[in-house]
Amino acid sequence: MSNWHKLRYSAFGLCIALFAGQPAIADDTEVFVGQTVDRDRANVLFIMDTSGSMGATVDWNVPYDAARVYDGDCDPNRVYWIEDGDAPPIECNNNDDAWVFTDAFICQQGWNVLLADGNYTDEMAMFEDDTKVDKRAWDKLQSGEYDWPVECRADDGRHGDGSNELLVYAADKEDAPFHSEPDGDNNVDWSGQVRYTVFTGNYLNY
Repeated sequence: MSNWHKLRYSAFGLCIALFAGQPAIADDTEVFVGQTVDRDRANVLFIMDTSGSMGATVDWNVPYDAARVYDGDCDPNRVYWIEDGDAPPIECNNNDDAWVFTDAFICQQGWNVLLADGNYTDEMAMFEDDTKVDKRAWDKLQSGEYDWPVECRADDGRHGDGSNELLVYAADKEDAPFHSEPDGDNNVDWSGQVRYTVFTGNYLNY
């Protein structure tokens, strides 16, 4: 091969090396101002956040799902209660017996919320059917009385114990049924009742 041909090939190879080694130029202003970018030019923006919040732990709770059965010590056949403002029970078996069977919780308006949200707050009263001391009246909720009926203010005039569509007002009476008609005697004054929050067992397990 002649020196001329060697020179031509060397020059050609040098040109290829020069053009292949050209760096890609990225201009960050093109990202912000929306300028048209040549297809052959790089258009990449890296952002690195080194602020202190990047090292913090993010707490996130899965929302309560009433259709799901959660494992735990709380009985789904019970409605647990606390006075409004108190802390919910952490362990159901150490809750001072502050619960009633679901059949005893006759607050229909409360049930509508409980079935969806698992908790409900309202003024409530328990019918103290204590024949030993001849006391039968709607009063504060009592621990350990699991089957005494519990009624709520939101239910007043809407739903009684479900046995009679006319008897929808809680009333202090000597004999059952313990609800009366609108003009009945001794209807409960809800403004004087205590406010409680009730929970389903499934919600407390959640």
